Amino acid sequence: MTYLARVFAACIIPTVLAGIAVLARCITRFELTKSFGVEEIIIIIAVLTSAGLTTLICLLVEHGFRDGDILPPSEYEYQLRNLYIGALFYQAALFSVKASILSQCLKLFSGRYRTVCAIALAFVTAYAIASIMVDIFPCWPIHKFWMPTVPGRCINFPAVWYTNAAVQIATDLLVCLLPILVFKSLNLPKVQRYSLIFVFALGGVSGMHMLNDKTGTTPPDSYRPFPFAERCIYWTLVIT
Repeated sequence: MTYLARVFAACIIPTVLAGIAVLARCITRFELTKSFGVEEIIIIIAVLTSAGLTTLICLLVEHGFRDGDILPPSEYEYQLRNLYIGALFYQAALFSVKASILSQCLKLFSGRYRTVCAIALAFVTAYAIASIMVDIFPCWPIHKFWMPTVPGRCINFPAVWYTNAAVQIATDLLVCLLPILVFKSLNLPKVQRYSLIFVFALGGVSGMHMLNDKTGTTPPDSYRPFPFAERCIYWTLVIT
């Protein structure tokens, strides 16, 4: 299997599986209640933004993303434009996934766990808005992001990357840990209880893998993001 085929498979298969799972959930919810909740709407947005991210990653790879540093100037600009748009889909996908889980927890939990969920949802929402604004204006003028020779200024990309990574990993682990703490006390058969815990524990494993992947990789400078971003965005897509 070629590199391009492997990347397409790694990007498309998780997105298709997620779409099937969400479709099954929505059909089941509608059959049982004849309505959709807020969490269903949010998770549909999550799948759509994840599909958008999948499309952009496939376009990046098809046009030589892996060899970004040796691309001709015109192709390099095209890649950076896609990377700019992909960052917006990335933030939207991460937020909507976490928001859908936390909104579901708000309906299921009570007491202090519900309070923690509400605080977590407020923080995730505020951070997502701030992150999207940073991704919209990474440079001034904006087109300096994909046209490095244009006069202007850009944010400190390594600092922003590591800050975002730390916050995303911390909130990932929190979103996975909260349901586990509640599931442990549920009056369910052991098999069902541990199955639920296992599913959310996988999210914790994903977060730890992201931590290892990002701390063990040299951060990008302002205009050489390709070697750094390759592994990270593929793994991020699987998680979203």
